[in-house]
Amino acid sequence: MGVARADLDEARIKRVAGRAALFNAALVALLPLWLELLRRMTDSSQGHTAVAVSADSVPSLQRLVPFVPVLAGLALIAGWRTYVHSRRYLVSGARGWNAVIEPGVVGMIITFCLLAPVLVADPVSGSRYVAIYAVGVLIVGCAIGLVLRWTAMLTLVIGNR
Repeated sequence: MGVARADLDEARIKRVAGRAALFNAALVALLPLWLELLRRMTDSSQGHTAVAVSADSVPSLQRLVPFVPVLAGLALIAGWRTYVHSRRYLVSGARGWNAVIEPGVVGMIITFCLLAPVLVADPVSGSRYVAIYAVGVLIVGCAIGLVLRWTAMLTLVIGNR
């Protein structure tokens, strides 16, 4: 636990926490674009590392369109939880390490919902299949949670000056 911040008024707490929430929501919403940019930068078959928008970019970006509604929902959840944890940090000094686990748990819930038909069709081998995916999603979700916690803390420190 940290030290309570009695020197901050409610309006400033809302403003600083809101800024961190918006930043993290934008990170999650734009995740496919970040991944596409990373893929293009690390693609060794192109023979160069320059990244440019061209007519060839349109088909690859069109592949991302089906993910927009899902990522919009996840971005809302990320923004809301960032706001909650940021307010708690600013008011009581709580560090918010449980926020690192939350994306992994949300991912596991989504995984169980998506793979429920596999469990119903074949409970024995399906359970192993679902367990492997769930653990993988938990690890990736916690890694994303760690990045979101880091960006929120950075935003709070910079915004609280």
